[in-house]
Amino acid sequence: MSVVSTDVSATESDSPIAQQVLDQLRGRIDPVPISILYRIGLILVAAVMIILPLIYVALIAVVAYGVYLHASNDTFLLGSSSHGRSGGGRVGLLAYLGPIVIGGILLLFMIKPLFARRGKGPNLKMLNRADEPLLFEFVDRLCDLVGAPRPRKIKVDCQVNASAGFGGGMFSLLGHNLVLTIGLPLAAGLNLRQLTGVLAHEFGHFAQGTAMRVSYIVRSINGWFARVVYQRDAWDEHLESIARESDSGGIAIVLWASRGMVWVTRRTLWVLMYAGHAVSCFLLRQMESDADRYEARVSGSDTFAQTCRMLPQLSVASDGAFSDLARAWNERKLCDDLPALILYNAREMPEKLRQKIAGVVEERKTGWFDTHPADRDRIASAAREKQPGLFTADMPARILFSDFGALSREASATLYREMLGSNFDQASFIPTDHLHSAQAGEAAWHQALRRYFQDRLTLVRPLLIFSTASLAGDDADALVERLTAARSRMNEMLSTMTDAVERVGKADEELIRIRNARAVLSAGFQKSPRDNSAGLSLSQVEGQAARQAADAPFVDTEWVATERLLAAIALARSPNLAGEFSESELTQIDRVVVTLQAFGSAFPAILELRDQYLSLAALLKSLNQNSGNEALITAIRASCSSLTAQLKTVSGALGDVAYPFDHAKPGLSLAEFVVDEIPPADDLGALFSKGEAVLDRAFGIYSRGMGCVAHLAERVETSLGLPPAADPPDKEEAATEGAAG
Repeated sequence: MSVVSTDVSATESDSPIAQQVLDQLRGRIDPVPISILYRIGLILVAAVMIILPLIYVALIAVVAYGVYLHASNDTFLLGSSSHGRSGGGRVGLLAYLGPIVIGGILLLFMIKPLFARRGKGPNLKMLNRADEPLLFEFVDRLCDLVGAPRPRKIKVDCQVNASAGFGGGMFSLLGHNLVLTIGLPLAAGLNLRQLTGVLAHEFGHFAQGTAMRVSYIVRSINGWFARVVYQRDAWDEHLESIARESDSGGIAIVLWASRGMVWVTRRTLWVLMYAGHAVSCFLLRQMESDADRYEARVSGSDTFAQTCRMLPQLSVASDGAFSDLARAWNERKLCDDLPALILYNAREMPEKLRQKIAGVVEERKTGWFDTHPADRDRIASAAREKQPGLFTADMPARILFSDFGALSREASATLYREMLGSNFDQASFIPTDHLHSAQAGEAAWHQALRRYFQDRLTLVRPLLIFSTASLAGDDADALVERLTAARSRMNEMLSTMTDAVERVGKADEELIRIRNARAVLSAGFQKSPRDNSAGLSLSQVEGQAARQAADAPFVDTEWVATERLLAAIALARSPNLAGEFSESELTQIDRVVVTLQAFGSAFPAILELRDQYLSLAALLKSLNQNSGNEALITAIRASCSSLTAQLKTVSGALGDVAYPFDHAKPGLSLAEFVVDEIPPADDLGALFSKGEAVLDRAFGIYSRGMGCVAHLAERVETSLGLPPAADPPDKEEAATEGAAG
């Protein structure tokens, strides 16, 4: 099913289109019945969920009473006592004060979660009736049709979702302070009948009354448990830091014992969290099923099935849109209309991906701990309703909004401001269709790159464009002859490169394993007898020799590929192809070639940065189980210093070469784009993230640049009557064919 959208609009609630829509929302559907047993179950679940935090409070009281008993009854540990027992000395003092300190810290960390606040919610765009008369009238009538209270507020965001909830937290449970949130991508990607069904589902929750209130309590308590179990704050980090840095043996024992007791507290909360989740899952699934019945009755069983299959596609398109935004943000660009970008991605989704999503919908089963039924179960349940649907208008859903485009742009800016914080001021907004066109062009580059090199490129050993020689002095006939000969030789080489790609990959993996093992060994760990300094040094020498041997086929191919590409670029400027390429295209190609040459010069430094980054990752992985190991911490600090120095080396190796693509900041250099500011060596989190970001940008520039050049070269060859190579099979297809063979 394709995504539907047109520019039809109905800005006034009394327009013919609006009246046609509103006239279908008359009367009232039969409510979904709630049995006595279901009501009893709701009460029992609510009681259990409320009892779970009370159990935790009772545990706090037990710990507090235990500390009190020790403090009041075990004073003999400090010296002679009225009971005739005696103690004293440093050991006695530690034995008396230790449990009090441990118990006090434990109580502090047990009480702290009771006051854990929910994180600040997103700042959503609030709508008002004066600006959106048709939407509010539509929502009011749909609520009356379903038999649900009308929401007091309507908000919009950029999520592929709609939700109904209480606007005033726990204090609104006794009233009707209800809030409806509509994801604008739904209005962009669904037709009106489908969106009406989705909203009817949410209003079905409104109509559930008591069940919705119980659901709110359940979700709130489950959310609280999840936050206090998984979130660490400054207190946790401070206790860990003090315990690690303490020099006094007795104090260190007390602090580490305290950390152990805090861990026990979190495990206790974890058990309670899963108990609550297990108890509530059936209730939540039943509520979703009941709300689905409202949706089927309003929009029809068939439309319900269509919507269930469409929403996962929109969700995948949304994920792709956020990936697109991340790439655009590298150049400090943002599209002005995120819902439109999601719609572009949904419309142009490859058929294979669409089929894969459909397969997941049909195959996924409902699990015991799922809060929602699986889509195929929901579709089957709606089919049993056999409902034709009361609302049948299938025009675009965006007609409900007075100016959908402006609202989407405003909601997009609100989301960006929330995500970027102070960095939002650096953003440069571009029309979404411009961003989409640019990305479509880069998709064409990517496909040209795959054809040109037949998927033999690997980032483990890129083919480097290292020649600075110009072929512009040759006449057109000589250039065509050189290009044709290089093309023939390169295709022969590529046909034998599969094994070379595999060999260099395996050699590289072995070198990484050896380097990581040496890094961990330097911190005092030894996983096996062969993991010793002498053995690893010998292995590294052998591994480097194997890697150099695996590099040989790439060196030969580089020369031929460089000649072929440079001949094509020279021909693009020849009189034979006058008018085929714009001056701006040729100027960009020149900049890209210089960038690829700079990447080739910097590649050894970039590869060393990657290896150091992976070694640091190996050390950090060991830290999870050995946080008190001083040798390990020293090794991590040394690794951070090396990583900082290597980032500077990469920046220097890239030099002052200009960034070859469009960027919001004019005059940006390649080094500024790839490396930018380097965090201090003692900021572990920022430094680790910076290493990953630099590697992503460096290899991203290489792939993008090679795609740009390959695309132009392929166009030149096509103009000369040389057909492009066939598209290589996708990785999955190639693997399937290999297995079948």
